[in-house]
This record gives sequence, structure tokens and C-alpha cells, in this order.
Amino acid sequence: MRKAQSQVSHAPTSASTQEKAEQFYSIKREVCIIMGDFNAKVGEGLELESGIDPFGLGERNERGEMLACFCQANGMTTTNTCFKQHPRRRYTLIQPGDRARNQSDYILITNEWKTTVLNSKSRPGADCETDHILVAAKICLKAYKIVKPKQSARFDTDKLKDLKIRNQFQIEIRINLNP
Repeated sequence: MRKAQSQVSHAPTSASTQEKAEQFYSIKREVCIIMGDFNAKVGEGLELESGIDPFGLGERNERGEMLACFCQANGMTTTNTCFKQHPRRRYTLIQPGDRARNQSDYILITNEWKTTVLNSKSRPGADCETDHILVAAKICLKAYKIVKPKQSARFDTDKLKDLKIRNQFQIEIRINLNP
């Protein structure tokens, strides 16, 4: 199985140069969120390296194993297994004509952004006219101010009105452009 490569970058210390700090904050950091019905049961248990946290529901099936491998290979986590919830807030599917409850709908997020997820749970009260239960995640993202580089100094063209300065400028241009 292929291991996901993750880039770990740490914010520069106060001893670092201003240039390194600006370079760090100018890096574009993207978040990847995948949501949907995976037809998988990941089950309960602590397997952080596979992206499955301890608060799943039921026992893992073959599709759940495939989802765990996908999460591990792509550096992702199932958010609705991260938070301890009442079982009513864990199940996402009610079997038709049956009273069995399963968890098969998930919200996946890249591991680097896992700490931005404040909560993730199912919303059984939402009327979606389906046997699936709505799953919602509360995410807190901070917007950082982008530091724009200072504009270069503008030329003072008013000085060219002086005939002596204009002649000197023309001489320097000719010398520099015609070596």
C-alpha cells in the first residue's frame, strides 16, 4: 500500500528573517473535503493511522476496510468518527422496512485540516425524503491577511522639466543603452 506524503511546514520563529515569514504565509494551503454515501461501515476502534477515529458505529465491513485504506493512502480522516456522540448522532442510514441503523455516509477531510473541524454528526431530524440521514460538520477557518509587497519608488518626472537634469538623463540613457 502506498503511503501518503505529507508536507510538514512550521511557522518561522521570531529569529527568522522577514522574507522567510512572508514566504511561509504566502504558501497556498488547500483543504480537500469529500462527502457522501460510501456504502461502508468503518466500525468502532482507534486506528488513527488509517484515518478512522474511535467513534464509529457497528463493525467494519469490506467496504469499510477499503475506505480506511483510501483515507490512509490520501492522508484523510473521517470527521464523523472523531467526536464522541450519542448513537443517535452517529447513524446515517436506516434500513428500509427495518429498524437497523448503520453509519455509511461520511465527511472526509485532509489530515492537515482535521483540527479545523469543531464537530461532525448526523442530523436525524432533517427531512430529506430519503432513508439516509443528513451529516453535518462545523468547521472554523481563519482568514489571514495577505501582506502585499511594497511598491517600488516612483520616478519624479517633474525633475525632467529642468533642462540641465533632462540633458544629463538623456546622456546617461544613451551610454547605458549603446555600450
